[in-house]
Amino acid sequence: MCTLISPNDKPKVLTEDMVVCKLAKVNPYDGLYYSPFMGCLIQTNTLLESEIGRSDPMPRYDWTFFNCAEKISYINATKLYTACLISTGFHSFTSLDLCRALWGSRSGKCIFECIIPKGSTIYTGYYSNIVSNKIIYKECVR
Repeated sequence: MCTLISPNDKPKVLTEDMVVCKLAKVNPYDGLYYSPFMGCLIQTNTLLESEIGRSDPMPRYDWTFFNCAEKISYINATKLYTACLISTGFHSFTSLDLCRALWGSRSGKCIFECIIPKGSTIYTGYYSNIVSNKIIYKECVR
């Protein structure tokens, strides 16, 4: 999963914990949870850390891998046709309803409630999404 941000967007450091939602897959063979795009084993109640990878600005025609809703949200919010891509870091959503809409009710899927701890660095996308350098998976809420 990737996130579009404006070339002018700067990272923020959280002054308090933030509750977010993350998508997960359930492995039918071992019953464990894995991240849906990177396939990493999810460890609950453990502080996980990652670098945040931000691209150089790129023009609109390079955004072919984004869904239409995210592109439209970005263009409407920024009025820009150039964006930076954040590909690494912990991608999450601020809305449980949006997670449910994106993930649907398919079996083998889960939405985790997570905490981005105070002091973490975040970028805020234009589709109710957040990318952070730290996260704690708490529990599956669906």
